[in-house]
Amino acid sequence: MNEDKEYLEIPRGVKKTFADVSTLKLSMILATLLMAIALLTSIRLDFEIGADGSKHVSIDFAHERTVAPVETTTPAPIDDETDKLYKANLRVELAQNLFSQKKWKEVIANCNAAIELNPNNTWAYNLRGGAYLNMREFRRALEDFDKAIELDDRNDTAYCGRGNVYEYTNEREKAIADFTRAIELKPTASEPYYYRSMSYTNSGDSKRGKADMARAKELGFNPPK
Repeated sequence: MNEDKEYLEIPRGVKKTFADVSTLKLSMILATLLMAIALLTSIRLDFEIGADGSKHVSIDFAHERTVAPVETTTPAPIDDETDKLYKANLRVELAQNLFSQKKWKEVIANCNAAIELNPNNTWAYNLRGGAYLNMREFRRALEDFDKAIELDDRNDTAYCGRGNVYEYTNEREKAIADFTRAIELKPTASEPYYYRSMSYTNSGDSKRGKADMARAKELGFNPPK
């Protein structure tokens, strides 16, 4: 009976004996299993054949797995100017929500902050001008609508706002001119027709006033009751 034995050598001098392995086929199966374990656990295997023909397999559990570095992309930094524009827009959105709630002082406060961050934000001037108009602070409202038009001479909302300032201050020719300009810029908007109808009516031109009111209703405007 063959007394040769095969050894599995483990670090730190610990050895385990696999006895009675008599065929090459079984040795190949064992080697295949150990290689599979190595792939799964990152164990390093060293195969050796002794001078007497015995087979030895050394297992190194301390072998460190090499992990490929993960490439990371650092986002581009946001410059101060972009950050200011973003914050200004947030302030304008908040002001718009407050405007629908008729919280005029809060609208003005948020528009002030937006303008400080971005002096060229036309909507901040539009909203603040509207708040001043509703508070009957006509001079300040006029200044804001003038500024909005200066920044964007196709700003139909600013023309409507300034037209209302002129209407309230009895400057009806200027009011009609601004409402007409707003209609030219946005013919499908109903509000300028409504406002111009009021200016025509208040200036004694009831025929044009009725025509504009009819047009405003056709476009979906519901006059306040």
